[in-house]
Amino acid sequence: MTKVKLSIPFVVFLLTLHLSNQLIFLFFDVTKGPDFTVYSTYFDYFFNNEKFVQREQGLAYYFFNSLILKFYNTYYEFNEIKYLLNKSIYTSNNLIYFFGILGYFNLLKHFKFSTKNIFISLSFLNFFPITFMLRMTIKPEILAFSLFPWILLFFEKYFDTKKIIYFFFSIPFLTILLTSKGSIFAVSSVFFTLYFFKRFKYINKKQIIYIIITACIFFFMTTFENQKSGISNIFDISSGAGESILEDAEKYNNTAPFSIIYKVNFFNLFTSPIYNIHKDSFISITLLDTFGDYFKLYWNNNDSEFFKNRNELINIVKTNEIKRPNLDSNNLLNIYVQKNTDIYLRETISLLLGGLFFSFLIINIFRKSKFNLFLISPFIGATLILIHVITGFPKNNFDPLRGDSLKPFYFSFLLSLSFIFLMLIYLKRNKKTKYLLIPYIVVILVLIGFPKNFEYQNDQILELNKYSSTCKLNSLFIENQYEKYFCKTPFKFDNESEFLQYSQKLKIPVFQSIQLLSILSIGFYLSFSSLTFKIKLSNIRSRITK
Repeated sequence: MTKVKLSIPFVVFLLTLHLSNQLIFLFFDVTKGPDFTVYSTYFDYFFNNEKFVQREQGLAYYFFNSLILKFYNTYYEFNEIKYLLNKSIYTSNNLIYFFGILGYFNLLKHFKFSTKNIFISLSFLNFFPITFMLRMTIKPEILAFSLFPWILLFFEKYFDTKKIIYFFFSIPFLTILLTSKGSIFAVSSVFFTLYFFKRFKYINKKQIIYIIITACIFFFMTTFENQKSGISNIFDISSGAGESILEDAEKYNNTAPFSIIYKVNFFNLFTSPIYNIHKDSFISITLLDTFGDYFKLYWNNNDSEFFKNRNELINIVKTNEIKRPNLDSNNLLNIYVQKNTDIYLRETISLLLGGLFFSFLIINIFRKSKFNLFLISPFIGATLILIHVITGFPKNNFDPLRGDSLKPFYFSFLLSLSFIFLMLIYLKRNKKTKYLLIPYIVVILVLIGFPKNFEYQNDQILELNKYSSTCKLNSLFIENQYEKYFCKTPFKFDNESEFLQYSQKLKIPVFQSIQLLSILSIGFYLSFSSLTFKIKLSNIRSRITK
């Protein structure tokens, strides 16, 4: 039973959650992010502008986004359609993310981690670049991030109590997870197979038959509902970043060479850690894209406010003399070189962080803790992605000019799982680990584009901030010459037709809607029932004492 106190770690967690969310909202437009033009077609389907979806991913995640879009379009004013879409997707992703955080809190309390360490580790997770990517993308990987800890919690509770109800609780979570996307299905299936491998003998065989039958019914009914909407098989993969399906099929109709597993050019990796140089190296892409933005889709995207008006921290000066580095009057570090060279500060930092992260994972895997499977999980995801691009099973899906089928994003929910358990292991081993949080956040802020020259960017941030739910709080940190109208509700321009396309009656996938409601009900019931019980118990004890 859990009682959450207003402690410093809890306050820090709330601050990091709010800060990371607001940074994403003010500095990144989801409508200019990866694959938005591809998957926004789900909105056309749900708002009856299209009869069929004609994509390959499940309905649940996009239906939830459509509900939030409908809500904002009905009750709020936006002067441009892009602000409506951006706000609704941002809100959807953050609600899903928070539900996942709640799942992790319950899971970690079940494993008897201290509440203090849990909130510190979740604060680190809030600034894990992969979780930024999850919240900045209209893709169901964030749904996998959210559902995964809950499923693990139910399984752990079953093995502790032998109560079959926890297996039944897990069914809607598992069904929505496995029908959301082909890669999520494959990675999750292998992970849970390994999870049950050593535990199978502890399961009541009669009970498991009932569970399997019920789960199969749920899975096939959900799959039928998806396919009725025009969705192709979840394994009919369509990769790319916004191109048409036919163009994707042509560009990705290749398999990767076997050498992509082990090939690394270390000289290029450290001297040119930039996009398109390492398209034939899985290791290089993984190291550069776990903490960085190797493919330039997020904070290195030219259209992103993260990318614009950056203040560089290092200035390279060519000189014939050998000089020590020094700070100039603008606090810029001057480095003197004798020949022209390129310095990629942010990319190099992300490479080093990626190297440290995977090194610490491997070290702790060999120490063989009871959380080994969670630490190994990213390697499971990576192995399956490699098998997929090398064999072309179930379908060719590799562009040799980009190598973007190898993105760590595809197993991001497993990276998050391993990251939080790795942080907890070190927090438990050494209490001083918590003091790394502030320097860690500073480094991540540098990676995503800070410090900045806001003189040329302030108007755009002001405009976006009008739509923020914490506009007045944000205003304390934003220079503003229009104080009187800073947080005034915007009004629509003469473009009502754009908004009307999202005002139609929603199509409702009935079975998946029931499952989503079940997921929310079960999750919040388990969370708040334990909290309420603890409060009641403490009240009884205080009365007895009196």
